[in-house]
Amino acid sequence: MNAPSKKAISRLKEGAAFCCFLAALIAFVWFLSAVQIPHRTKYGANWGAFAKEERDSLDAVFFGSSIVYCDIIPAVIYEHSGIASYVLAGPEQTLPVTEAYVKEMFRTQSPELVLVEVTGAFYPKYTAYTKANIGYMPPSLNRLVATIRAAEPEERLGLLFPPFNYHDEWPLHTENLRYTADDLAGYTLLTEALDIGGIYERPVDHDAKVFAGNVESMKDIATVCRENGSKVVFFLAPNHQPWESEYVTLLQNEIAAIEGVEFINFNDRIEELAVSSKTDFYDPQHFNVRGAEKFSSYIAPMLAERITERKDTNAALWEKRVAVIKDSVLPKTQ
Repeated sequence: MNAPSKKAISRLKEGAAFCCFLAALIAFVWFLSAVQIPHRTKYGANWGAFAKEERDSLDAVFFGSSIVYCDIIPAVIYEHSGIASYVLAGPEQTLPVTEAYVKEMFRTQSPELVLVEVTGAFYPKYTAYTKANIGYMPPSLNRLVATIRAAEPEERLGLLFPPFNYHDEWPLHTENLRYTADDLAGYTLLTEALDIGGIYERPVDHDAKVFAGNVESMKDIATVCRENGSKVVFFLAPNHQPWESEYVTLLQNEIAAIEGVEFINFNDRIEELAVSSKTDFYDPQHFNVRGAEKFSSYIAPMLAERITERKDTNAALWEKRVAVIKDSVLPKTQ
């Protein structure tokens, strides 16, 4: 067998050098992106803090839209059940993006229970927060797929090449290199109260094609959870502006056809929560901290019934999280 010629060796060296240069360029671009994007610790898409959770330390993870990060307080759930949970949601998040979140979560966590709030089943194909919902995801195949499948065409360049979106962000956000575990575990604290009056149905601008795509995302979520040994609960959080009942029935029927999942419509149980329309809501669709405390206390034993084996969690961190809510937040708002 003839030895490689000097010319062939030279070409191999040039190819290797080009690959090294390309890898270094990509690494630099993503480092620049990490410090250009605004620091984010609340209102969802909180991947920076989520990355600081100890690997395989969560019993349950919640997904969905702003309804989730406003209505679920993991510290309250932990106080009442000992279950370590997290809210990994995003503002007006569509279900195809939620699907990407679930898949990305499994890279570092293996919760026994995955809970997805499915208000997004009736969202349009795109909402106003694609840039944040996808843009804060870690660089990964899941982010790439979400960009291609779930982002508006005009948003894709900035999501694929983040400096395009944040070139005017100066000075750089070096605090992004120092994310710490979130004391609220993904919850966003809202203290203001709005007297919202009675319950009324919210109309659905139904697009059958988009809805069918959302159903497919729910099926894919169920599949990936089953493959990772997680149980799935799809749910609708309680609020004073629920979707029109005929469409909720449509959604319920579609979910019933998905293998191995559970569906809970908490609007059917809102009276059991004993929430006040005068003091416990931030707006008709979101609880403030008082309402979120009641809802989180209510669902804690339900989660305990569905989780058979608890993770080895950081007790000191969770005790701190309970203290932040119990000693610093709730007494001031009652």
